[in-house]
Amino acid sequence: MSAFEIGLAIGGLAAVTYTIIALCNKTEPNLGKIVALFLAGAGAVSGVKLCHFSATSTVLATMPEDRLYIFIGGIAVIYVSLTEMVKVVRAAGKP
Repeated sequence: MSAFEIGLAIGGLAAVTYTIIALCNKTEPNLGKIVALFLAGAGAVSGVKLCHFSATSTVLATMPEDRLYIFIGGIAVIYVSLTEMVKVVRAAGKP
């Protein structure tokens, strides 16, 4: 599976979960929030790729002092993406 497909699967799973919770609570799902879930899924996968790139890339061999900052940036992207996904899905359960 490519990173695109994994991000799409994560976002799709979150979007389906959000939609089911919203419909069970008799509220209309918001398309903007569904799009945000897909983007957050892609963001989480991009964060993982960024961490992997910073740990394994030979491109960064010329500037090893930046490797740690790029890795931390990848962790931050993962954290923000997952936090946003959880926030949107939890909000669907509140009327």
